[in-house]
Amino acid sequence: MKRIGILGGSFNPVHKDHISLGKFVRESLNLDEIMLIPNANPPHKNTCKVTYQDRVNMLKLALEKEEGFCISNIEEDASIPHYSFDTLKKLNEENPNNAYFFIMGLDSLLYLDKWHLGLHLTDYANLVVMCRKGYESEKINDVLVNFLKSHAVYDSNKDEFNKALNDKCGRCFMISQMLNAISSSNIRDDIKNFYTNHKDTYLTREKALLPDGVLNYILTNHLYA
Repeated sequence: MKRIGILGGSFNPVHKDHISLGKFVRESLNLDEIMLIPNANPPHKNTCKVTYQDRVNMLKLALEKEEGFCISNIEEDASIPHYSFDTLKKLNEENPNNAYFFIMGLDSLLYLDKWHLGLHLTDYANLVVMCRKGYESEKINDVLVNFLKSHAVYDSNKDEFNKALNDKCGRCFMISQMLNAISSSNIRDDIKNFYTNHKDTYLTREKALLPDGVLNYILTNHLYA
């Protein structure tokens, strides 16, 4: 059974924390690889003014020197919205012997009952929930409290956590790791200001947050103008 972590999103643009998150989850859960799934048509927020292909190209550049990652085109059709439930179901139909670990932040878990069949994602995958600064578990509503009672395992209980890693689906792994909340919209705003003002100071943050190849691609192709 191949164990694959799934990190989906618009990747608009991909930044170093996407890669760091993937590495952390792969190593912590002893996964075989991390599958990055760029969404051509996100159903909940579509701020993508750059093309799907540009975002895929940036992902390829970001992964040039990385091992243990792959990119899936399962959500490349921009004519339809792509829901995580449908994607996980399709992946399982195509590869029934794989086990999938769907990565999300606690901020996403807080609204999982509002997602399209969100509480049924565990029918086809395990969830991996990362804590984020500024979000507290006390904000979880009663529906999700009951969901977690049935599905959650916590990294504070190492024996139960490690045993549950053998399950193909149905688990919600709660990781007590605080993540940086990098804003892709702030990155896009900085780049837009650089084009307008022609001052390298606007790219100081981007030089730290974006892989070199990604920043070069953005500037060469005048993305986010």
